[in-house]
Formats: sequence, C-alpha cells, structure tokens
Amino acid sequence: EWIEKRNGVDTVLATGRFTLPVTASRVDANTNYIIQFKKYTTAGSSVLDVPINITEALSNPEFTLDGPAAWNGRNTITVKPIITNLNTLQSQGATNFNYSWTINGVAVNKKITPGSLILTRAQGNGAMVVTLVMDNGDQKVTQTKTINVQQPESDAWVPRVPDQNEKPVKNQFFARDKTGYGMIYYNGTELSAVSKVYLKVYKTDSGDVLYKTYTQSLVNGKYSFAAPIFAGKFTYKVEYGTIKEVNGVDQENPPSASVTDLLCGDAYLIEGQSNALATDNQAVSDSDKWIRTYGLSSGWGTATSRGVPDDMRIGVWGFIFAKRLLVDYDMPICIINGAVGGTRIDQHLPNPENHSLAGSSYSIYANLYNRIVRAKLTHGIRAVLWHQGEQDQGSGGIDSDYNYKFYQKYFIEISAAWKEDFPNILNYYVFQIWPKACGDSTKNDELREVQRTLSRNYSNMRLMSTLGIIPGSGCHYSLEGYQVFSDLISPLVKQDHYAYLPNSVLSAPNLQKAYFTTAIQNEVALEFDQDIAWSPGATSFHHLSDGKTVLAGSASGKIIRLKLNSASTAKTITYLKGALWQKQQANLINGTNGIAALTFADVPISRPTTNYINWASGVAQGLTSGDNDAAVDDPDKDGITNLMEFVLGGSPVIPEQAVLPKVIKFVDSWVFEYDRSKLSVEPFTTQTLEYGSNLTGWTSVPIPTTSQNGVTITNGAIMDHVKVTIPSSAGKVFARLKVTAP
Repeated sequence: EWIEKRNGVDTVLATGRFTLPVTASRVDANTNYIIQFKKYTTAGSSVLDVPINITEALSNPEFTLDGPAAWNGRNTITVKPIITNLNTLQSQGATNFNYSWTINGVAVNKKITPGSLILTRAQGNGAMVVTLVMDNGDQKVTQTKTINVQQPESDAWVPRVPDQNEKPVKNQFFARDKTGYGMIYYNGTELSAVSKVYLKVYKTDSGDVLYKTYTQSLVNGKYSFAAPIFAGKFTYKVEYGTIKEVNGVDQENPPSASVTDLLCGDAYLIEGQSNALATDNQAVSDSDKWIRTYGLSSGWGTATSRGVPDDMRIGVWGFIFAKRLLVDYDMPICIINGAVGGTRIDQHLPNPENHSLAGSSYSIYANLYNRIVRAKLTHGIRAVLWHQGEQDQGSGGIDSDYNYKFYQKYFIEISAAWKEDFPNILNYYVFQIWPKACGDSTKNDELREVQRTLSRNYSNMRLMSTLGIIPGSGCHYSLEGYQVFSDLISPLVKQDHYAYLPNSVLSAPNLQKAYFTTAIQNEVALEFDQDIAWSPGATSFHHLSDGKTVLAGSASGKIIRLKLNSASTAKTITYLKGALWQKQQANLINGTNGIAALTFADVPISRPTTNYINWASGVAQGLTSGDNDAAVDDPDKDGITNLMEFVLGGSPVIPEQAVLPKVIKFVDSWVFEYDRSKLSVEPFTTQTLEYGSNLTGWTSVPIPTTSQNGVTITNGAIMDHVKVTIPSSAGKVFARLKVTAP
C-alpha cells in the first residue's frame, strides 16, 4: 500500500503493487512530503518512508504591459507583455506561455496573436482597461494597462470597391453617402469591335428624362462607369451601348442593355430575435414601392411587413419605421432584417475565420453577411436596430452559465464584425427588452441590467425602453405595440441622420448612480442622465437589498429622492422585478420627455464621501488632504485625493501642489482662494469652506455656483476662481475646504 503523507493528511495512492511512479508537478515553493510504503505478510507488516523533496526551479513570468497611454481609436496599436525575467525563464525552459486577454470600458475591433493584442478600431471613448492573464503552466499572473481613447468627431465615408464586372439589376437600391449621392457601377468587357461605349442615366418618374450621359474609351476592351445618382423619391434607369465612328464623328448605337426601377436612399439593418423580426399580430401585409429589401433567394424587390416570401419581410415595426422616414423626408428606405426568432445572442456570432461561412453555429451572421454583400450594400448600412435578449434571460448558452454574464462580450464581438464588414455604420439603436418576457426568465433582471449598461462601451449607441407600451406584452406585441416601437426609435434616428432638432431629450432615462443622502442612510438619491419625473405609485417598484421599503419619493431635475421606512444598510437597489408591476404601467417612472426609464438591477448604493484640504495659521503652512469615510485614494502620493484632484483641476497620476488653495493675510481678514473645475459644481460635489479658532468648532461658508453671500466666483472657460474672505483672528486660524460627493 502506498500512502502520501502531506501537511498532516494521509492519502492512499495505490495498493497491490511494488512500484509507484511519482511526477513532480509545478510548485510555487520548495515542497517536502513523504510517500510511505506498507508491506503486509503473514509474519506482520513493515513500513518504509520515502522522503520526496521538490525544489522550485521554474519561475513564473514577471511582466508589464507595453502600449500607448492614449489612442485615437483609428490607427492600429499593439499591446504586448514585456517579460522582465525572460532570460531566467529561457534558461529554465519555462517559456511555454499561455495568454488570456480581456478589454473593458470601450468596444474595440481586435486581433490576438501569440504574445500580443492588436487593436484596430474603437467604437467608444474613455478609459479602456486592457488585462492580460499570463502563465507558463503554473501560477497565473495578471497585469492591466489603461489607455485613454478619444475618437475623432467624425469619420470620412468609406467607398466600396466595385467588382470588375459589376452591373446594376432591376429594382436595385443604392445607398447614399454623406454627400447625398449613391453610386451606380457599370463595369465589364465589350466584345464588339468598337473603341468607345456610353452609359445614359434617366429619371423615370414622369417619363424618361435624361439625367446624365457618360462616354468612355475602351482599354483592352474593358469599361468601368461610376455614375452618381441623387437620393430621393425618384426612380432611375440606365442604358448601356456602344459608339461607332462615322466620317470621324462619334455616333451612338442603340442601347444593348437597360436596367430599370433603380432607387437611391438610406439603408438600415434590423437584427435580433422575434421582436425584431416582428411578423405577428397583423391581419394584412403592407408594402410600398419606395421601401426595398434584398433576399438571398428572391434578390431585390419591394419589402413587405410580414408577407411572403420570407426573405422579403422587414417586420411590422421595421416597415412602420421605414414608412415614417419615407413620408417625413421623401427618402426611399432599404431595410435588411436578419432577425431570427427564439435565438440567443451567441447564435448571432460570426464565424471567426470567415464571416461568409455558415456552419451550425454561424448561419445567422453568414446569411446576413451574404445578403448584404450580394445586395452591394456593405458600405451603405447607416445604422443597426437591435431587439434581442428574451432567449438570454436564463442559461443554456455556449458558456454553460447564465447567459447575461456574457451578453456584453458577445454584443461587442458582433458589433466589431459589423463595423469591419459594414464600415459606414454610424449608430446602434438598442431596445431594453420587456421584463420577464418570453423564454426562460430566471435572470431577467440581470439581463436587462447588462443591456442598460451596454452603451458605456460605445460613443454611438442609443438605448430605448420598451416599458410604457400600451398594451404591454408577455412576449410579442400587438400591431399597436409595434407602432410604439417605431414611435420611440424613429425620432432618435431622425436626430442622428436627418438633422432633426427635437425640443426635448429623445432617449430613455438611464440611471447614472445611486447614493445615500443622509448620514443615517434613510434616503436614497437616484441620479439620471436627464430630467426625470416621479410617480407616487412607483414606491413599490424599488427594491433595496436589505429589504427596506420606499415610503415616498420626489423628483427635481435629474434626481429622484426616495424616503425609506427606516435607516438602511442596503448595498444595492433594483427598479422593477418580475411581472407583478405590469398591470400598473401608469405608475412607471418616466423622463419629463414622457419616455419610460430603463430598468436597473443591483446597482450599488454609495455613501456620501467627504474630503478635506486643511490649513492652519501661526505655524508652518501645511496643506494636506484626507478622507473621513474610507482609505485615501491618492495614487500619485501628492497628498491630494482623487476627489480633490477632480475639483481643483489636478491630475490623479501626476504629483502636483500648484493646484492647492492659497491663503493670504490682510490687516483685518484672511482670503481663501482656489480654482475649481466647472464640472465639479452641484450636483456632482458640494463644496464648503469651514474655519475656526480651534479644531472643534467650525463656521461653514457654502460655496455657491455663482457669486453671492460674500463668496466671489470669477468664471473661466474651464476653471472658475473662488474667493472667500475670513474675518481676522488674534490667535490661530484654522480653515479647511470640504468637498462632499455622492
């Protein structure tokens, strides 16, 4: 019998054998234990202890991440590990590295090669955190690097390169670019014995009216025409023919080819599952000759809301949306609807090796990709409208866990493929799904939360609530409900793409943060990204993690204040759970724009945090900062907390004292002065000057947003100058700048 004796634990390794192989696995430090051999005979038993001593001879990688501190999101950059103990690892033969990269904060297009992360394009702004977990068979070592991403305000339109023999086809739709024109390509090889050819473009709304004539000399028999047509409610026709020379004069032969019913306008993509497909609950199908689509089997033709063939359907709300843009702007619309009912988000992922290849897991993206390629619209899609998630409220995805945990990761991967394949996409419009709708709803609150926070990764994403739709839906919507889909999303698209100037914010209110407003924590403030209205019936819709209830609420500007039934120790707060609220839609929280707020789940509630900068007269003038609630957050070790850096316009990573307040003594007064960021005023922080003759009693001077009550505020472009006069004292004067942030 063989027994391992390690750390006071005996483990039987094998019985009935005289040999035992022992393998020295990777260890973090020198390791000693005993393998005991017991032999049993009729005469008795004997024991032999075999000491096992394993010496740690292989090191773990030690590395930092090399990459730029800032990125414009367009030029390709590389992040790679710099292994500081590489020579040691090579001498030990311990260089079989494993790499696991993750990116948080900004949606990006990326390529991963052995030992490096290549970032090709960003779709968001802000702090992007790159993390590498690396090992060589033993302990995993983690390092992060933060890169500040700031994209250009706009991008040039990327033109599509036409095929060598590309020609238009009947009913084809051409997407306009930023100039308002679409491009008809007419390329090929002329087989007849001529030296010149022509292409004529006609407007055909009121008979054939010549729009433009192009002529071209053949080069090795080849021709390539690029004919721009203006977008709008016009139909076009092209005619192609040859030119013969008669007595030195060019004469056109009759056209040898003609293509009719061509349109130019704006193209959009609708994706998701059944509520993006939206073909239920309509008795008849609508169509309009100015609204087109392309089907893999049907080719170009007039789109229908829910008719046949299937690949010509663009969905009920998709058709209403297209019709609205057509009517409002006389703009023909093309909708490609690639949604598939009952699908998880991971089923929409592209084939990582080739987006045109289907396979069992990649058919949805491949079918969509191939439709758009064949439609010649790869560079014409202006925006994506996404409604999906009902199928992801439970588990069952490819990661064998609750699907909400991977939702953002997958959407970023899908949108990266869209941006690569359809480079002129300008916006994403995402619906937050109805609570506990369709499918497995085990984690519906969590799924809606990751949808709500998805936009933090993008600079060009708009979120829309599906709450407040009358009638509501347990799964699919009525015709009237789908009409509201269009009513909600169309104004956002009009604002982004048609220079529509609204009178109010058009998006759904989105919670920015939650915090206690009182020391005893019996009131919670919910701060939104726009002005918000309170509904007295919404008290029961809010759920604190410690079970405390909301007695009443009020709204002012962007902030809702919730009065609790008692002091709370809650760590998080949730708005709307399950389906019990659905008969009380009139009690939902709305923005002052009338749009229902996005739901939120398990949002952390922060405590008020107060920081100080202290000053004392009569001693060596020393300015210090501190935090009375938590450990001081001061990464650059300059004695100024991050909160104070934010207020005073300093950098949290560059040690500096120049930003500190200045105190000047006059005959009968002290003057306390400082510069503060214009972004730091209420409601983001509350600033107060406190002074006194000792450290126990303080006189408070609230710092207002504008000059008043003896406080002078001098406005600047970025920083405002604050001056406060303190009465003189014969003894010591103590003063401190107090900054409180929710």
